[in-house]
Amino acid sequence: MNEDIVKIGRVSSIDYKTGMIQVLYEDLSDEDDVSDYLPYMTFNREYAPPEIGEFVVVFGMSNGTSMGIVGPGFWNEANQPPELDPDVYRKEFAKKLGEAFIRYEKGTLVINAEEIILKTKSGNVNVADLMKAGDS
Repeated sequence: MNEDIVKIGRVSSIDYKTGMIQVLYEDLSDEDDVSDYLPYMTFNREYAPPEIGEFVVVFGMSNGTSMGIVGPGFWNEANQPPELDPDVYRKEFAKKLGEAFIRYEKGTLVINAEEIILKTKSGNVNVADLMKAGDS
């Protein structure tokens, strides 16, 4: 068993139709290796594909790069957490940090986005329209 079971690599290609990605392992020996297409791990059927070049963790099988599952990225120097408070929950929705997110702290939930629309079976509500109605 000479292959690493857990590897760090960068996303090199994404097949959006299948939800699978290829990972580039930048080896110190100058012989880069690209995985076969591997499934990308999701949480509760959440859709948030990684970006090309993003660091990911690959949980592989001992038979090389042909089998395994890719886990999400991680905090590092190039990808720093948006909050430093351990009592805060924050979920980013956009690729650009701070563009669209929810944030919860001590009983207060903040939804931050350029536009917020609530959709239901019986109709939609645009939060901007509610703000205008409240100004009257």
